[in-house]
Amino acid sequence: MHGKILAARYEVLEPLGQGGFSHTYIATDLQNGSRCVVKHLYPASDEPRFIQEATRLFKQEAETLKKLSDNPQIPKIIDYFEEDKQFYLIQELIQGQTLTTQLQPNQPWSETQVIELLKDCLKILEYIHHLGVIHRDVKPDNLMIRQQDKKLVLIDLGSVKEFNPQQSHLISQTIAIGTRGYMPLEQIRGKPRKNSDLYALGIIAIQAITGRHPMDLEEDENDVLIWQPYAKASPFLTEILDKMIQPNPQQRYLSATQVLEALNPTKTDAPIAKIPNRPPLSPPEPKLAVLERATPKNIQTTPQMSSNPNKFSIWLKTPTAHNVGFALGIGIVSTIGVYFLGGQENRAKLAKIEETRLQLTTAFNEHRYEECFTQSQAPEILEIGLPEEQRSEIMVKCGLKSASVLAEQLKFGEAIKKLNEIPLAQIPKDAPYATEITKHADQWAQSLLEQASQIYTKEGNLTEALEMISQIPASSPVQESAESLSIEWTAETRRLEAILKKAELALEYQGLQEAMNYAREISHSTTTDYWLLQAKNIAEKAQGGMKKGETAQTYRRPNPSNNNSSNPPKSEPSSNQGLEVPDDFR
Repeated sequence: MHGKILAARYEVLEPLGQGGFSHTYIATDLQNGSRCVVKHLYPASDEPRFIQEATRLFKQEAETLKKLSDNPQIPKIIDYFEEDKQFYLIQELIQGQTLTTQLQPNQPWSETQVIELLKDCLKILEYIHHLGVIHRDVKPDNLMIRQQDKKLVLIDLGSVKEFNPQQSHLISQTIAIGTRGYMPLEQIRGKPRKNSDLYALGIIAIQAITGRHPMDLEEDENDVLIWQPYAKASPFLTEILDKMIQPNPQQRYLSATQVLEALNPTKTDAPIAKIPNRPPLSPPEPKLAVLERATPKNIQTTPQMSSNPNKFSIWLKTPTAHNVGFALGIGIVSTIGVYFLGGQENRAKLAKIEETRLQLTTAFNEHRYEECFTQSQAPEILEIGLPEEQRSEIMVKCGLKSASVLAEQLKFGEAIKKLNEIPLAQIPKDAPYATEITKHADQWAQSLLEQASQIYTKEGNLTEALEMISQIPASSPVQESAESLSIEWTAETRRLEAILKKAELALEYQGLQEAMNYAREISHSTTTDYWLLQAKNIAEKAQGGMKKGETAQTYRRPNPSNNNSSNPPKSEPSSNQGLEVPDDFR
């Protein structure tokens, strides 16, 4: 290939690498003198099915690169053509080194470096997943560190798989593609998902923070990598990485967006600060002050006692003095008593408020979210007089966390229902946690729609799928899609059930060719896994009858005018004896 000029424009300079499907070269674009990459389809096997699959993947990479070309962290496609029955793809040359060169054995990265790596990669995965693409081969060799800005670039999109991001994060069964050590179990089984890419990225992060290749790490009895003893990682990062590499995809983060949110926690995720135990606040003790009252000089209310002590002593013994003293004593005692009782009542109320606030915050910090949420709205709590702003904030935080626990258990319908229990009328519109409620509701509605899609496409369970869709709020952005899917699934089920019954009836009366035709009709009119499996089963049964040497017959319905049950329905011989199952069902 050296020196060869392709499409009268691209001159091949030197080899760059090779994979199972293609050889890669560095070339010069003769139109502008720039360097580029030439990918030449060059399957490693001459087996027809292998070549067919390689050609499909090669063309798919070109189309995918076109689709993703707006992202600066994905190589741009320059050209794509066929010449002399050979396929070529021309794309942007990324100057830099692969991430593999930076992941040296026994040289672990710092936690800060690992978090930056995660954030950079997650933004790329978030972008491609949003456009309905999973990579399926995320590994250090496919992450380039661009020389000019040190940004990561995701390369080698020859293994990508497309899906409908509005319907399901599950991808239909396919050939297992990927790299050992970075592939999760579901991808090895040929059933990749969006979060299969997240698993691979989690493994890369663990390789970085431990300085160990994933193949050098052992697994526990649950097939989870044991990596923590070899890393200096905080509980914060450990929890995130553990969730990214869960063997069960349903226990992982469902999207790159969720991991980014975990790496950038919001205020509502922060614990409510505990109020230290301290004596209840109390007002200052009342102080009595003796006030001197001025009186008119010409009015003498009492004898002049200060001028002559003897006269004052004599006056104290008089009935008038007794009455004045008694009245004055009662007044002083009453005043002190009322003031003291009022201060005591105030201290008790403040203490009760403090105790209630401490009770609610303790319930939150101990993860008793449902108890906290219920108590914060109880009538007796409202009567205590906890400031409304504080009570509302605690109530919303507890309600959000209670709903989040349900969502983590994949109970998205119940999580949405819990959000609806939060009284929005009591929350200020400008409160930061008000937007959190809407954001979570939208995310969980999307996840609920994905669950419903999985139930229908994998199990054909229309009733359960429609029940899930009914739990999506009318205000959700996915409501319109949900309604469309409900109509589509219902119509498809009724139509294909009718065809399936005809196929089964044809098999019963040995109409093998007719049954095969019905199976083909089903397979050509749906992409739903469940119905494709039903079609395959019909085709295999028809083939089984043919292999037994039975003559394929065209099914003919019984004559309804003939009620003689002793005469079985007749069928005419068919010329299709020995017909094989079409490639559709292999």
